Amino acid sequence: MSPLLFVLGMEYLSRILMKASTADGFKFHSRCKHLHLTHLAFADDLMILSKGNLDSIRIMKQGLNLFSCSSGLIANSSKSVLHFRRLSVIEYEMIVEKMTSKIRHWQSGNLSYAARLQSFLWHGSPNNSSAGNVAWHNVCKPKKEGGLGIRNLEVWNMRSMC
Repeated sequence: MSPLLFVLGMEYLSRILMKASTADGFKFHSRCKHLHLTHLAFADDLMILSKGNLDSIRIMKQGLNLFSCSSGLIANSSKSVLHFRRLSVIEYEMIVEKMTSKIRHWQSGNLSYAARLQSFLWHGSPNNSSAGNVAWHNVCKPKKEGGLGIRNLEVWNMRSMC
């Protein structure tokens, strides 16, 4: 799945879970109530948070079913864990360590699209991070001005957010 489609899908799931939290019978986890926090997502990991009562679990399950029917994506049950009790400090530390490890790997292993393109143009490999022979701003110039006509995605992204 392309990263853009993945982000759009996760945004849709986030909206479903936030809407589900307004249903009668849903109760937030005690530490998430003041933030109206129903879930945390990082990359392809998702943590759904609610009180462990039957109504809250049923409502969140309905939200996941709606997402699954709409998107065709299904949670991998062999990689899913349910906790219906308070986690110990050690269990929280294990979760934090796993997420920290993924962040470190993600930061070091995934260059931005622009950086991968730049690396490929200079070195023939999208994973080389050494400097190139031509300044990126020159490559992004129009062909008429001696560049390759490649859009500077950082500038384009900043302009599109305005």
